[in-house]
Amino acid sequence: MVMVVLSIAFAVPVLLVMLRAGGAPAADPNAAPLVLAGMAATWLGLGGWSVLTSRWRGLGTLRDDFGFWWSWRRDLPIGVAGGVVALFVGFAVAITQERLGVTAVSNGTFLTTAWQENRVAFAALTFGAVVGAPLAEELFFRGLAFTAIDRRLGSRWAVVLSTALFGLLHFQVAEGWSAVFLVLHITTFGFVLGLLRRFTGRCGAGVVAHMTINGFGVLTVMLGLG
Repeated sequence: MVMVVLSIAFAVPVLLVMLRAGGAPAADPNAAPLVLAGMAATWLGLGGWSVLTSRWRGLGTLRDDFGFWWSWRRDLPIGVAGGVVALFVGFAVAITQERLGVTAVSNGTFLTTAWQENRVAFAALTFGAVVGAPLAEELFFRGLAFTAIDRRLGSRWAVVLSTALFGLLHFQVAEGWSAVFLVLHITTFGFVLGLLRRFTGRCGAGVVAHMTINGFGVLTVMLGLG
């Protein structure tokens, strides 16, 4: 239970870092360094806390403590399929949002600006989104947090609470219901990732699914669709 509380407590300053990065002018291509710094600090914290927890309270290996490992023959197809399912669920949420007349906001606005104004920054942000985020976030949310909650409350609560924490981290300041729908989008993705963790017993498929989701987002920016 201590690890659950500490994990949630750790997410609060991480959330503040992301909010500060998200507060930079989205239309300013010079804001990219701030966003990258926020991303790097956040993921270093998420991954670092997970590693320290493994050393202090566990067996000392991320695989044994948090299920952070891959079986590529199985996890690659399962993960891609899971990512596609998550995207379809996200489309359903987007359609609902549009029909309700709620303005759509995205936590990937900087990607669009960077693609138009600064391709070097875009490449760095893309690497962070497609590689950095899936590795660090899956290690923390579906690794450390999921395992800590699972041991105390069971796997169903582990899916629910780790998903809620995942959605909270991706909160972005926006007007009215726009912020709610943004968190809802991210939360639905997190729920699929949590289910992959529960039913495969490891983080590998979730990492692949996470890469699939974020990779699709990058592709839509490059094609001018997002």
